[in-house]
Amino acid sequence: MRIGVLSIFHPQHLTVATSETEDLVLSAGARRVFVHPRSSCSAADLSAAGDTLVMRCGRFEIRTAELRAAARNQQATKFVLKISGKLARQYQGILEVKAKNGEIIPVVEMDLELAVASVVLAEAEPDAPFEALKAQAVVSRSYLVAGRGRHTDFDFCDLTHCQLLREPPEADGRAAQAAAATRGMVLAYADKPFAAMFTRSCGGDTRVAKFVIGTRFVGRVRFLGKTPHCCYRTGKTERSRSGENWAGMRFQVITSRCGNREMK
Repeated sequence: MRIGVLSIFHPQHLTVATSETEDLVLSAGARRVFVHPRSSCSAADLSAAGDTLVMRCGRFEIRTAELRAAARNQQATKFVLKISGKLARQYQGILEVKAKNGEIIPVVEMDLELAVASVVLAEAEPDAPFEALKAQAVVSRSYLVAGRGRHTDFDFCDLTHCQLLREPPEADGRAAQAAAATRGMVLAYADKPFAAMFTRSCGGDTRVAKFVIGTRFVGRVRFLGKTPHCCYRTGKTERSRSGENWAGMRFQVITSRCGNREMK
């Protein structure tokens, strides 16, 4: 699973650092640079010069089209990406970096189930019930399995254009547990997984997908669901989107707790 990260910042400079315990090997063709937490090369500074990537770390400087960062055995590892003055974010996987039109494009190749857990952590509310986290894990996994093709340099981005993805959760965290409890489960139609669309917060009223994003889902089942974790308003609604009137959606009257208020 290849996830394009930090593109919202259009970075021209990026720092790649190791975790506190693991070494990182930067590879550019036949050249290799070892990044060690307690050495003169403990973090690599990357910059973009047109379509050329410039890497500086200690006494090393490499100009290349692409750079790869992995563990010593070339497998997935933990590392930190930093954009000066903005953020530092930890990832787990294999990092591939290239420059394009003066911008750095970092892509993290990660395990599917780790990606699912990371999306659940980023998309779900912190106090969401565990069953809601499990449902989010199934929906997010379905999208990752069947939703490729929206980008050319990677499978998915880390924004709401695809799905939010931030740092991986703790191994014993609720997001990781939800992913583990639903491992391998996807939503399917006609025996094929499909890219399930969702919103992070529905405000209490679910929507048929075509009314939200204007997409036609020919031949697919369309659902209106109850979301007791959200605040509800009830009754009959009429709205218009792009000149298309749609009305008559009825919602069951339920009671739901929102913050410190109870609403009907």
